[in-house]
Amino acid sequence: MFSYRTDQTSNSVTVTTGYGACDTLKSAEAKEQADSVTVTITVSRNPDSSSTCQIAQNHDVTLTLKAPLGTRKVIDAAGGETIATAKPTP
Repeated sequence: MFSYRTDQTSNSVTVTTGYGACDTLKSAEAKEQADSVTVTITVSRNPDSSSTCQIAQNHDVTLTLKAPLGTRKVIDAAGGETIATAKPTP
């Protein structure tokens, strides 16, 4: 995952991730803890995909939280790294 954005008072977080053009989002999950939210994104590959499907595209995935994000960190479950906050668009 590349970045996330949210309004800290909102009960949702949007992560920007990349996956192949022929892949399909299978599931998105947010596991909330007191100091962090761990995000898991699962995609599936079409078995008839061509090699051009290997080209990654950015996708925004919005997850609903039980409580506003506040000051909690957002963590990528795949590697355990903290996901950066998206930079505002000029």
